[in-house]
Formats: sequence, C-alpha cells, structure tokens
Amino acid sequence: MVSDRTRQLIRQRAKYLCEYCHSPEYLSPDRFTIDHLMPKSLGGADDSENLALACRRCNERHYNFTKGIDQETQQESFLFNPRHQQWSIDCAIFALKILD
Repeated sequence: MVSDRTRQLIRQRAKYLCEYCHSPEYLSPDRFTIDHLMPKSLGGADDSENLALACRRCNERHYNFTKGIDQETQQESFLFNPRHQQWSIDCAIFALKILD
C-alpha cells in the first residue's frame, strides 16, 4: 500500500500533471491516481521510482500492460515510462490520438 506521504511526493514530483498525457490535475473532476509503472501483478513494488501520477483515463488504459503494438511498425514495444523516457512532441501527438 502506498502511504499518503509517498502519494503527495509523487504528486509534487509530477508537478500535478499526468505523467503520461501531461493533463493538469486541477482540470480533472477527480484527483489523479498513483500508477505502478511495473504493475504489482507483474512483480512491481511500491517504491517511488515505480510510481507515477496518472489521470483516470491513462491509468485505466495502462491497466497492467508494459508493452503494446506500435501502430506504424506493428512491432511489440514498451509503453512510455516517465522514469526512463523523455516527454516529446511525439508523445503529445500520440496522447492526442488516444484522446480522440
């Protein structure tokens, strides 16, 4: 279980933005959730490096997946991980496609 203190640290580290689509928490009717980058069901831990702030939509889409099929290459690839990858314009375009 993630402590209240850790939850607040994760929210502050993310600057209150979803770490996947970068939507601001203040625009959401619901408080953002704490997502496990490596899902607990796959052996992920509750340490801060495995946790990300996520809006409900991104958290539900992430579910317990760590890989997906790239729509352009049809190859399996890892999902975006905010601890290991940089947010870029490509991510913004992909996020917009998902939200359509």
